[in-house]
Amino acid sequence: MFEKLIIQSLILGYLFGSIPTGYLYAKAKKINILEFGSKNPGSTNIGRALGKKSSHIVFVLDIIKIIIPILILIIYNSHFLIILDISFLKFFLNKTLESKLIIIYTGLGGVVGHCFPIYSKFKNGGKGISCTMGCILCFNPIYAILLFLIYKIVSKTAKYVSLGSIIAEVSLFLSSVILSIFYIYPFNFHKNYLVIPGIFLISLICILRHKENIKRLINGNETKIE
Repeated sequence: MFEKLIIQSLILGYLFGSIPTGYLYAKAKKINILEFGSKNPGSTNIGRALGKKSSHIVFVLDIIKIIIPILILIIYNSHFLIILDISFLKFFLNKTLESKLIIIYTGLGGVVGHCFPIYSKFKNGGKGISCTMGCILCFNPIYAILLFLIYKIVSKTAKYVSLGSIIAEVSLFLSSVILSIFYIYPFNFHKNYLVIPGIFLISLICILRHKENIKRLINGNETKIE
């Protein structure tokens, strides 16, 4: 029943997620980010190359590139209703199961695209953290803020951005499972089993993209933040 919706979401999310925002932003600043620092086009390495302001800009752009396809699909699947129409607002704000599937699986497609972008032959991708944030912001802003706070607290306390990212992704999956078991908001709906696999894959991909960071954390030579 929901197969077509999920496939639509994965494809459009992937195409938007593949947009190399960090690379293009750095290129506009006359820097090839793929030759700088960790050679990663994500916001963390952008910050090392161009400063915190640029890091924040790229982080927001990566969030936006996930939100846009989510809105496109929600409008399309609510039969092109005008955004101010009450039916659209119910579909988007009250989060029907359909809209939640669109959000999670567009987010999953976006994370895959961000990490393995088609426009650069599946190479030179980021690690998916900002794309995850864009997805969860649409799913539930309060939930996203709590996860962001976990990320910030761990990063600031441990002085490792990578550790904060990993702990936030683990927290996303574990909290999703616990909340869905008891149908606690924002998982207060049936058929959670359709949503949880998407969240699991988002978390798993992002964690696996940090495998080199994990090795450095274990060996004690991961780069610390100031």
